[in-house]
Amino acid sequence: MPEHNGTANLLAQMTAFRELKEDYNAEVAECLTVKNLKRNGINASVSDVQGWEKINNAALHGNLDIQREATLAEGKAATATGNAITHVSTNAPNLNADNYDQTAEIDYEDTDDVDDNEEESELLTIDEMYGYDDPEDNLEAAQDDILKIQENS
Repeated sequence: MPEHNGTANLLAQMTAFRELKEDYNAEVAECLTVKNLKRNGINASVSDVQGWEKINNAALHGNLDIQREATLAEGKAATATGNAITHVSTNAPNLNADNYDQTAEIDYEDTDDVDDNEEESELLTIDEMYGYDDPEDNLEAAQDDILKIQENS
């Protein structure tokens, strides 16, 4: 059992790995790391260890910022959500929470009788579209849908 825990252990293991690599070579450091992981019940390959080293080196040199990436993705999702809501509100003006039936077909001939002011008042809000009590839950659900759409496109 290592004498350090958490972040201190991660740094200690990375330092030990780098020292083995310098004193011997990369193959020795990788093989000993794989062997120690297996001894502790973790099945890892040499390529797994190489990936671990690559990621840790990137972090050590300031080339890894996961939180920034998450913030960028959230911003893109929020923008896409806003665009999707605008698109839905522009292209589906006759849907509202009171008369929306998912199984019913829309009769487009009946929509000609609705004037523009009435159409605008019947637009669904994001809260009406998703139906959660908490507006933040509705926004999160919309963002999740947009992320799924982006991943599949």
